[in-house]
Amino acid sequence: MASKNEAQAQWRPARLIPTAGLRTEKDREQRAVSALLAVAAGVPDFGKTIASELGGPRGRLETYVEVPLKDADGRTCYPDGVLLSTLGKKSLRILIEAKTGNDQLSKDQVTNYLDLARRHNFDGLLLITNDVLGGPDDIPIEVPKKALSGGVRLWQLSWWRILTWAIYQRYHQGIEDPEQAWILGELIHYLQHPGSGAAEFSDMGERWGEIRDAAKRDALRRNQASVTEIVQRWDNLVHYVSLDLAQHVGREVAPLPPKRNASRQEIETDHRDRLVDEGRLTATIRVPDTAGDLTVTAHLRSQQVVVATKIAAPEEGRAKTQINWLLRQLDENLPADTRIETRFARTSRTTAALLGEARDDPEVLLLHDDRKREPRAFEIGIAVSMGTARRANAKKSFIRSVRDHTMWFYENVLQDLREWRPAPPKVQRPTPLREGTRRDTPDFETHLHTPES
Repeated sequence: MASKNEAQAQWRPARLIPTAGLRTEKDREQRAVSALLAVAAGVPDFGKTIASELGGPRGRLETYVEVPLKDADGRTCYPDGVLLSTLGKKSLRILIEAKTGNDQLSKDQVTNYLDLARRHNFDGLLLITNDVLGGPDDIPIEVPKKALSGGVRLWQLSWWRILTWAIYQRYHQGIEDPEQAWILGELIHYLQHPGSGAAEFSDMGERWGEIRDAAKRDALRRNQASVTEIVQRWDNLVHYVSLDLAQHVGREVAPLPPKRNASRQEIETDHRDRLVDEGRLTATIRVPDTAGDLTVTAHLRSQQVVVATKIAAPEEGRAKTQINWLLRQLDENLPADTRIETRFARTSRTTAALLGEARDDPEVLLLHDDRKREPRAFEIGIAVSMGTARRANAKKSFIRSVRDHTMWFYENVLQDLREWRPAPPKVQRPTPLREGTRRDTPDFETHLHTPES
């Protein structure tokens, strides 16, 4: 017979926000919005984060769900929620419309709610969906310009980004009030549960297999609708992986655009060019205070995911010493087929070798005909087999292979790498004068500061 403790270990804990009874997508939307807004009001630090990210004051919050509002034709509409933030004379009043699961917003629905916001003196409309995009101003749907007249704003947040903020507040920044900390933890548990219909990016789309196979045959075209769809989903995946890293490290992590201030359209064009011309999807992710950025590349032709980073070489010392500086930083348990590439000063030539070879003979990473040529940078990369399934919960999931390998590389390689720093300058003592030599300057020693006794 099982002991009392063994039996009790199987009991399910009571939850503030249960997932039971969610039968339709509308049920999920209503519960997710209600839970989010209730916790935003009950945990002020968390609620103020949401308001401030939308440009509002970090003030007193009021939250409501399914508020009845009349449209231009006198019909009663019920937006999913309302959030009000007030601090002195500053305020933010927003309507909220949310989608969970695979439900998508329509242009007409968004346009109607923007008109409703303007008609009832709201500052704007916030969309909450499972589209994991760059930030509140990155909108997944185009609306007519006149819909944004009168100063009405349109924002978008993903459930995954909201979950990331909640995790940061709860586990990294900390909540002083234990009851508020518990409440925020319950929201985190709810959003992470598969039944909530919120949070994770989970599907590369129905055309993923088509694009993957066409890339192998070098048969992709820029004007294919399926290419555009996969490029957009790749951008979603990159932001999803970046936020996943942020949840673990407690810092802001974000993809780097191909050029500064690049628009979403320019970013998608860059992804499309690489996919069509080279058969690969690639992105660069920046984690604060690391020695280098993360480059994540899915090679559709070779069916590999490669995660790499590039760090600057030391600016002093012999060439072989610089190589050893790098090798000492790489964990001895890293795979022997970890690839290292060396770039050199004043030449476009490079060398490359596997980590196992470099440990046996560091000089394989030097220029073979100029072994004194100074390295200027090193690139470390590890390749794994690429999952092919479109969905995140599949056995050989593409999404999971990208997410898991990126996290593994960060934890086992990048977080332990350190940038080179020059040694601090040493105090220089003057050479003693020979006896009989004239001293034209005061004794150096008399000008050194010494501690008072």
